[in-house]
Amino acid sequence: MQISKIQTNFQLPNYQNKKEIQKTNTTNVINRGLGYPKGYTPFFGARLFRTPENFYAQKFNKKGMPKTMADYLNSNYAVNSKKPPAQLTKEAFENLVYCESIEDVKEMFPDEPLFKDLKSLDDARPTGGYLFQMRAYGYKNNTVLQSSEDLTVYLLKKIFLESKDIDEINADFDKDRKQDEELVRDEEYCNDDIYFLPSTLKALGIKLPDKSYWKSLQANRTDKQYTPY
Repeated sequence: MQISKIQTNFQLPNYQNKKEIQKTNTTNVINRGLGYPKGYTPFFGARLFRTPENFYAQKFNKKGMPKTMADYLNSNYAVNSKKPPAQLTKEAFENLVYCESIEDVKEMFPDEPLFKDLKSLDDARPTGGYLFQMRAYGYKNNTVLQSSEDLTVYLLKKIFLESKDIDEINADFDKDRKQDEELVRDEEYCNDDIYFLPSTLKALGIKLPDKSYWKSLQANRTDKQYTPY
């Protein structure tokens, strides 16, 4: 006996699509429940905002940004709030370009709290790391870089003009420092390619902006791919 194949219009449900829809809906509910604003993507502590206006509208960004940047933002909020945060930071601190010494910095930015305790390498008292090694070898403030630039001012420009993070600063410094044989990185003081850390920068009186704000700015930089870690 031959059994004929039964034809049917019945189709199995697409569970894959259903899962995707359920996942999307769940994510939306979670985001709304946590109070995330529209256009916001949580990234393991990083804050990725889709527009500059959204970035500046957040209270923790307003509270955490440097005073110089906040003053510049509010001087023409309608225009400045449309600029990416790294661009606005560069514009707010553009006079750093003309600074050659700590005295210049303090004269240009007398009201910036982050610049209140700046020190030159000559006056610093580091207790470890590459700064300690430089001091131990007798290096002076203008003898570390190939350009003979003031070390403290160089680092300030990396942070406040270029908005670079510590890894990028270390990479740039590795190329810009003098390649003197006697100042080859000593493993007793330095590990891998780490010349500077936020903690060691404090020996030069260099303060990074508020940690939460700084992570948020890095996540929203348009010139690099942000990788949460």
